[in-house]
Amino acid sequence: YAASRAQLVFQEIRPALNMGKVVISDRYIDSSLAYQAGGRELTMEQIRQLNEWATNGLWPQRTYLLDMDFEQAQWAQRPAGIIRSGLF
Repeated sequence: YAASRAQLVFQEIRPALNMGKVVISDRYIDSSLAYQAGGRELTMEQIRQLNEWATNGLWPQRTYLLDMDFEQAQWAQRPAGIIRSGLF
């Protein structure tokens, strides 16, 4: 996951931020902390350090937790015509 995150930051997120755009991502560091620390042999601190390295220190300014049931979450299943990278 770290290599994929590093590539996304380098190719998509940083350039968009440098152009003054707002970036919204449905999965970033917080999801790594939630999913990688649970059931893996890595500690939360190791995951934080790995993400710090992979993103070159790019942490979100805000994180929103959407607490909804499965039917409500179907918005994530976007049609092909909508920007999939989540960059606006």
